[in-house]
Amino acid sequence: MSFDAEIEQPQAEAVAHYQNELSRYDREEYPEQWATVQFNLGAAYLDWDLENHPEHAEQAVECFHQALEIFTAEDTPEEYGLTHQALGQAYVELAKGDQPNYLPLALESYELALDVKSQEEDPFVWAEIQNQLGIIHSSLITVDRDEHLKKAIICFAYALEVRDRDEVPDAWAQTQTNTGLAWAGLSEGDVAGNLRNALTCFEEALEIHTQDEFPFDWALLEGYVGDVRMELGEREAAVEHYQNAVDQLKADGADEFLPPLEEKLEKARQG
Repeated sequence: MSFDAEIEQPQAEAVAHYQNELSRYDREEYPEQWATVQFNLGAAYLDWDLENHPEHAEQAVECFHQALEIFTAEDTPEEYGLTHQALGQAYVELAKGDQPNYLPLALESYELALDVKSQEEDPFVWAEIQNQLGIIHSSLITVDRDEHLKKAIICFAYALEVRDRDEVPDAWAQTQTNTGLAWAGLSEGDVAGNLRNALTCFEEALEIHTQDEFPFDWALLEGYVGDVRMELGEREAAVEHYQNAVDQLKADGADEFLPPLEEKLEKARQG
């Protein structure tokens, strides 16, 4: 029995397949096989049209919890780590439905995955988990938001120890963008310095996410640079970056992203 989260068949068929598989394995007699099927069933739910069926994420969570009644850090560390990583992803999906209370659960799941995932033994998975932890810390809206943003910056720095610009340029640029957003949101200490750090990260990301090769990512980054320029009092530069972002998003037909940027552009023009 293998962990085959990459499923080629249509997801409805995959779910039916794994549900049928569960009937073949008695939990008491074949606990690890039963838990593996639970994992695969959860993975199938997690990859099945979550936009239209958010309940599939809830079903995935239930499956992963069932698997974790068998998989332990001591006896089955590989399976334990993979399942907690998948559980964290499921909680993140649930949080997208305006339910931010799931984010602390996602944070806990990813941190538990790190108990058995090391940078030395599994660097790319370790870096992915660090990046996810950083995103979650950045997304948490709490009274100690700055503390979470500081933790996010640390997590992203860890991820960048593995995500090499030359080897994985897209992932490197995404993490630079994430780091920049965390610096831009940090309100403690030298705020202007924080913003300049954010600008440096965005400019690094723009070296990879160019307009020609990554037009959508480039447009978002131009918007982020515009935000920082406005905060630094550089209104004319902000107008230029906001305009770049708006023009590219219009060209891409990404109309749902336009309203906030067009509003920022107008405010920047008015001074």
